[in-house]
Amino acid sequence: MIGDTAQNVNGNVNGNCVAGDAVSTHRRHLALELLATRERFMQHFRPVLTKHDVTEQQWRVIRALAANGGMEPGEITKRCVILKPSLTGILSRMEELGWIKRQAHADDLRRSVVRLTVSGNTLHRKIGREVEATHTNIVNSLGEHEFAALHAALDRFNAGLDRLGSPPS
Repeated sequence: MIGDTAQNVNGNVNGNCVAGDAVSTHRRHLALELLATRERFMQHFRPVLTKHDVTEQQWRVIRALAANGGMEPGEITKRCVILKPSLTGILSRMEELGWIKRQAHADDLRRSVVRLTVSGNTLHRKIGREVEATHTNIVNSLGEHEFAALHAALDRFNAGLDRLGSPPS
């Protein structure tokens, strides 16, 4: 049963059994389910991003900068869940496109702060309206109560993971 994957009636991944794995074949594989759900969720937004020639990672950076103003690259990696080596290329491309600018940090010239340019802010407003409309459609199809319950469950789950502390390296 190496690599066998079970699916529920909706086609969602329920398990991933690997030979010698101590996990029961009947236990749902949470990491795969979360990835599959994220993928299904993002399918609704990709046409909007594609229409504007913006990648998912670029959009996460744009949204974070629009919400927080200037941010250091380390803050962006955490907020946007992007690895530092990937962020370097993403920021370079966004700077070439004129969406962001990097400036020296006011207190420490060795550090930098990334900000949206006028063009980046315009792009955020333009795409943001379409993304918000898509998001509203998803919330309406699921129901406001279910959507809030999902957020609450994720908050509890993350709090539980925080209580475990950092995993060993």
